[in-house]
Amino acid sequence: VLRRQLYVDAVVTVIDAVNFVVETQIDPILLADRVILNKMDLVDDWRVDEIRSVVRSLNDAAAVVQTRRSVVDPGLVVDQRAFDVDRVLVDVDPTFLDRAAPGDPAGPLPRWHDPSLTSVDVTVDAAVNVTLLHAWIQQLFRILPKDRTLLRYKGILHVKGADAKYVFQGVHRSSHGGFDLENRWLPGEPRLSKFTFIGHYLDKQLLTRGFKAWTDERKPVAVVG
Repeated sequence: VLRRQLYVDAVVTVIDAVNFVVETQIDPILLADRVILNKMDLVDDWRVDEIRSVVRSLNDAAAVVQTRRSVVDPGLVVDQRAFDVDRVLVDVDPTFLDRAAPGDPAGPLPRWHDPSLTSVDVTVDAAVNVTLLHAWIQQLFRILPKDRTLLRYKGILHVKGADAKYVFQGVHRSSHGGFDLENRWLPGEPRLSKFTFIGHYLDKQLLTRGFKAWTDERKPVAVVG
C-alpha cells in the first residue's frame, strides 16, 4: 500500500562548509539530487569555490544551494521529483537495488545504518548558561572513551534575560553559538531549551544529567561521569 502512495522525491545532502572533509562525503554527494552548502557566512569565498568544485567533479547533475544556518526555501528541495534510480544505477552503484529478503539463501539484507550511531534529545523548561555548557562539552571530549565519540550537537536555547533564541551547534571539538535576532521568543511561548547530541554509543543518562546541570535554575556542578 505504501509503495503506491509514497515515492523518493529527492536525495538532499547537506554539507558543513566549515568542517567539510571530502573523504567522508563522497557517497552522499554521489547520491544527491540537491546539495545544500551550509554555513556560507563562516567561510571565505575561495573555500566556497573549492567545495563547489569538489561537488561538481563528483556529481554535476545535482543542484547546489548555498545557505546559512540551514535556512533554505522549501520549494528548492521539496516536491522536486528529482530522484532518478537509473542515474544511481549507472553512475553511482549498479548494485543499489540488490537486496536479499530475510532468510533468503542469497544472503542478509545490506546494513544501511551503523547501529553504534545514536542520538540523545534533551528538553528543559529553563534558561541555560551557555558558557558553562560549552566548557562541559569540551570536557566531554577529554573524558569520554574513544568509542563514545560526539559527532554533532546542536540546540535552541533560552538564555536568561534575552528575548532572542540562542542557537548553539558544534562538530567534534569545534562549536559556536549566538543569538538569532530574527527568531525571538513570542509572547506566551514556552521558553524551552532543546538540545540534541549525535554520536557513537552515547550515554543518555550522562548527557541528560550533564545538560540539565548547566541551567541557571540549578547550582552548577561538575558532571563528567
